[in-house]
Amino acid sequence: MIAWGASNGPATGQLIEGLLRRLPHPEQSYRACLGLLALRRRYDAVRLEAACARAVAAGTIAYRSVKSILAANLDTDPLESHAITTRLPASHEHIRGPRYYDTPPTDLFADDRPLVRSRPESLC
Repeated sequence: MIAWGASNGPATGQLIEGLLRRLPHPEQSYRACLGLLALRRRYDAVRLEAACARAVAAGTIAYRSVKSILAANLDTDPLESHAITTRLPASHEHIRGPRYYDTPPTDLFADDRPLVRSRPESLC
């Protein structure tokens, strides 16, 4: 079955191999593999290979992923060759820093005001 998928392209073969290894018994993945190969009837081999490459790159080894990539025409978009990394600056206006914790806490109950308001005499 892997060779059958690899005849379409390396990414298709890699995806079918991933499908077969995903479950403890390879037989459980046969329907997903056959469904993936049946997509060749609806889409051409180039689009199927591009969708499989996108699914492998995204780490979503599933028939549904490939089918939704093809349905949304995401296979025509180029794959990002570099990983996007986000780094936060070491200091910005929302970071308190160690000096914030050096100040003593304020005593909320320093004044002897009652915590619960008493009702006015007119309501009693």
